[in-house]
Amino acid sequence: AGVPHYGQGLPFIQVQGAAPDGGEQVPPQAELYKYIFQKYIEIVPEAQRGGITFWGFNDKDSWVGESNHPLLWSGKNYAKKPAYDAIYIYLCELAGIDPYKASE
Repeated sequence: AGVPHYGQGLPFIQVQGAAPDGGEQVPPQAELYKYIFQKYIEIVPEAQRGGITFWGFNDKDSWVGESNHPLLWSGKNYAKKPAYDAIYIYLCELAGIDPYKASE
């Protein structure tokens, strides 16, 4: 088993489909995207990590449609969504950085 090796790195991870942002509650999208990052770090050997790419910048301009809420930024006012914060906090903690002081 394991992760297939394609040259120097894993070519890509693509997440496609609806990931509701959940409004004011802890959104399923934040949990899903954090989980994807956690599993990527856990499963893919460091030498094979090529990165995770989001196909677009905000929901409004997404090729899968704004109603699917697929990206990390709102299409209405380009505001960060909770999924962005979940990934940011996870990556800061993984690097041993206080996510609340990282921008200072």
